[in-house]
Parts: sequence; C-alpha cells; structure tokens
Amino acid sequence: MVKATPKFQGPTSSAYSFDVAKHTLQNMGYTPLESGLGEGADGGGDAENETPIGSPRLTNEATPGWIKTRNIMGDVNGDPFEVLSREEALRLCQVYADEIGSMYPVLDMDTVTQTCQLVHDRLDEQMRQKSSPSGRPTETQRHEWNVADHDLNNLKMVIAIATVVEGSGLSSFGERLYHNILPTLTAIINRESVNIHDIPLIVCVATYHFHCDREALAWRAVGHAARMCIELGLHRSSSLLRHFPDESERSHATRIFWCVYCLDRRWSFGTGMPFAMQDTDIDPSLPTPSSSLEYLTCMIEYSRLGGRVWRSVTGWEDGGELRREDVGYLDYKITEW
Repeated sequence: MVKATPKFQGPTSSAYSFDVAKHTLQNMGYTPLESGLGEGADGGGDAENETPIGSPRLTNEATPGWIKTRNIMGDVNGDPFEVLSREEALRLCQVYADEIGSMYPVLDMDTVTQTCQLVHDRLDEQMRQKSSPSGRPTETQRHEWNVADHDLNNLKMVIAIATVVEGSGLSSFGERLYHNILPTLTAIINRESVNIHDIPLIVCVATYHFHCDREALAWRAVGHAARMCIELGLHRSSSLLRHFPDESERSHATRIFWCVYCLDRRWSFGTGMPFAMQDTDIDPSLPTPSSSLEYLTCMIEYSRLGGRVWRSVTGWEDGGELRREDVGYLDYKITEW
C-alpha cells in the first residue's frame, strides 16, 4: 500500500495549533497518544491526522424520509432531484438562503426558487402525460423547457448544501446530488473559456465540501473560482465596466467577486494555505457590494485585515519575525473593526 504524501500545515491551521500543543505537552513530560495528531508543526504531519474513531460512513439507508417516490423516476439512483417533493425542495432552498445565501449571496435566490418551481412543473406535467389515456401530452401540457443547465445545477447544489447543513455534514441524498453534477463540474474546470455563470456552481461545490468537513477541497475549489474571476477581469474596475455595462449584471458580478474573495481568505486561514487572490492585484477603486449586504461588507474589510495579518505571520521579510510595532498596529486595526 502506497503511503499518502504528508500535507503542509500552515501556521493558521488548526492542525498546526494542535501540533504546537502536542509538542508543548511532550516537552512538559506528558506521554503522547499513539494515534494522535501530526508529526511536527513545520508542515510534516500525517496525511489525514486521523482520530481514534472514524466518522460514520454514508449509507443508502440514510436517505431522508421526506423524499417522495414518483412513478416517472424509476430507480432512485437515477437523477436524484426527481425524487424530491416540491414543498421539501422549496423548504431546503429557504434553509440555504437563511444559512448561506444571507452571508455570501453568490446566487440570486429568486432565480433558484423560480428554477425549483419550473422543474417541478415539468415533473408534474410528465406524470399527467403518463397517466393520460392517449399517453400523449395535451395542448396545455406542451411548453418549452426554459431552465438553463447552470440554473438546474445550482439548484441541485443548493439542496445538497441544505441537506448537509441540517444533517451536520452527513447526507447520502446530498452526496448523490453532488455526484450528479460532477460531470458538469469537470467540464467547467477543463474548459479553456470562462463564463461568469459557471462561478457560482464552483463556489457552491466549495461550500458543500466545507460543510462536509473537507476544508482542503473547499480551499482548492474556491481557488479555482478566484482564478476564473481574475480571468474575467472582475478584479479591475475598467474591465468590470467594459464587460458588464448593464448595472444589474455588474452588481451581480461584483457580489460574486467579493464572495469569492472572502471565502478564499476564510478557507486559506482554515487550512493554513496561501490565498489565490492577492490584495496587490485588486483595483483599489473596485466597487464593493450594496450597503444592504451588511455581513458581506463587514467580511470584506475583515478579509483585508486578515491579509495584513497573514503577511506578518507568514512573510519572509525581516527574517520572518514579527515586529512589535506591526503587532500593535494590527491589534489596533482589528479592535477598530
């Protein structure tokens, strides 16, 4: 069996802090646990830092009781969204809006809700068509399938995130939804062209990983979203105005950019890994989101402060040592924030 390569543990990660505590206890004469934490606070720890008792595995028996079986579905292992009732899907959309969307509005929740309604209208129509004597749709049943692929995939990830939030990181149904959009996600990542409509899906995937306690995967995914933002020029006022002349579209693009910026900082600090977006690359005159988005507005300033702290902690200037005046200034700025 090939041994996994050890992961780097940055100074802001919890694994690094646990290693510092472990070695401190060892220096005090305490005996370490056999299957404990990583081996060294400098980045050479065990690949997984396993706990003595593993997390429970997802099973098919964990399928929630609120799933409604439809005759048109056939096998439950088909498209997982087709086994979800309209009422429960709308409720889960609201869970996402309350728990995630209110903080990081990368998605337009009105569009998500509308997509949910259209999907279930289509499913209900298919059920009526199958139950009709002729087996053919009536005139009232014939209408266009007006749901964009990216809207449908966003809806699936919204519901997947909501299920893991309610299940504290465990949801076989959420995992099924995630695997259902993986082919699309793979295509987006390997496509040379970049579309702003694809970024929210990647952010949702990163959010899903985070709530499944896969923070390293969340960091990787949001890093890809950050690079897509830079490719689109969302970090520059001039390109933002040129590519998005419509005010509503420009406002949406601005929200997406700053959500990615904040989440990149959040998961970089959590994993101890570097940022994908550097403050020096971002236009100082870049517009910020509406003041009505209070949480996001506060987190932008918080993330900027985090960048200064990061440079002080991990920078190579002055031999990597903190200067007392820098610590005092950063403490003042944090207190002021």
